[in-house]
Amino acid sequence: MSGTLPITDFVKISMSSIIPSQTSVSISGRRQTKQYATQYWQFDCEYRSLQRTQAAQVMAFIAKQRNNLLDFDVELPEFSDTQGTVTAMLASQAVSATLTVGTSASTGATAITCTSAWTSSAFTTAGVSASEGLKAGDFITFSNHTKIYQLTDDVSFNGSGTGVLNIFPALITGVTGSSTTVNYNNVLFRVFLTNSNQTYDFGLGDTSAITLKLQESL
Repeated sequence: MSGTLPITDFVKISMSSIIPSQTSVSISGRRQTKQYATQYWQFDCEYRSLQRTQAAQVMAFIAKQRNNLLDFDVELPEFSDTQGTVTAMLASQAVSATLTVGTSASTGATAITCTSAWTSSAFTTAGVSASEGLKAGDFITFSNHTKIYQLTDDVSFNGSGTGVLNIFPALITGVTGSSTTVNYNNVLFRVFLTNSNQTYDFGLGDTSAITLKLQESL
């Protein structure tokens, strides 16, 4: 792994959820499917027209990765931060921003209990709902591995600051209660370039066209 992409002024991000699987249909029409590898994400990230100095920074960073040889991190605008009410609650309440796994969960789990200082009364004081602390569709990571997970349901926090994270896909690595933390803002996506060749298009008037085709690195 070699650093974090320095410029993320994207005008378009195309996101794909890839689930490697095989489907067969019998003579009777019965369909059978089998998943043979874990889910991963792919992204096509299209930059706005960058000034020459900014484009050069992107080119230099990709050169450090030897194009698609090394993994790197990228923070995706709009996708790396929660849409939940926790943001408004933390902005007005003097409580810890740390979200911790409450009960250890093994590989394959899809529901993980979490604990925090985000009591329902703190949300109420901030004038926002505790039932939408984190939102379905948010991306999260756990501190002990880099796999990106997506919340499939809103996360509601009770009077003790406890909630349940329903995630997709299932955990590929177990998480430990009280020691594994949850990243929900400024989430970094660990990726690599899918192509061994990277194209940079430059025109007159200091214009450029750069698209990065990225895949989650597991």
